[in-house]
Amino acid sequence: MFNKLCYNGTVSCVNVPNVSLTFFSQGANKMNEFLTSRQVILRVVTIISVVEFSIMDGFIYMDANLSPYIEALLDILLLAILTTPLIYLWVINPYIRARDNAHDQMEQLILKDVLTDLSNRHVVYSNIEKSIAASAKGDVNSAIMLFDLHGLKSVNERFGHDAGDTVLVETASRLRSQLGAEDIAGRLNGDEFVMIINHAKTGEQQAREDVMTLADQLIKAVFEPINVNGQKLHVSGSVGVKLLGEGDSDSDKVMHDADVALTQAKNKAGDGNIVIFDA
Repeated sequence: MFNKLCYNGTVSCVNVPNVSLTFFSQGANKMNEFLTSRQVILRVVTIISVVEFSIMDGFIYMDANLSPYIEALLDILLLAILTTPLIYLWVINPYIRARDNAHDQMEQLILKDVLTDLSNRHVVYSNIEKSIAASAKGDVNSAIMLFDLHGLKSVNERFGHDAGDTVLVETASRLRSQLGAEDIAGRLNGDEFVMIINHAKTGEQQAREDVMTLADQLIKAVFEPINVNGQKLHVSGSVGVKLLGEGDSDSDKVMHDADVALTQAKNKAGDGNIVIFDA
């Protein structure tokens, strides 16, 4: 379930889901919902046979003494009228449902992080561009928060990667629960999350106070014990913040600034540090 990322000749498993394998395995499950060629042929033949038998039986019962030509025309007409809705309901409609389900799932995989169900990197960067544009116009006061989860490696080593997965999923849920409806939460890599805040107060000082309060809430929410198989696990985190302004125009630069702030927060003594980027 994990990709092993190697650094300096050592192996460090950071709970990065193998998206490609998950994608194909889930895609295969959805493909099982599609009718096979044999099933399609069997259903169509069954429908036509039953309807045709009923039509011929009706002709015999009516004993109308129709000419072969008229009887053939009626047979074709009745067969078309009666089999079309049955074929649609029993063959075509199941295909449409399976196709739509597969499409929805593939779209979900494209837009979401497989493990946590948060937005993935592509969606995050797309929304950062929108927030930058909105902030430049003065429509909203936005900020980018990077959250680095501390203690995940220890959880993986002591309790296994399943426990690490549980911690990641619960952390993602807690982070999202602290955000507003207009905000975006995403996962960038194994233990790093990003939040796009689109409801910060106007005015730089008020915005700084607002995001500091929110960042503190995020850290406190994550610090609460996580129950995994009867074990109460503790993790913490650091937060780096970049307030968006009129001078911001590039999502990569904005993320770099937020990452600089996060690095400064991580380098401070203790856990739960928050740093806002200052140019």
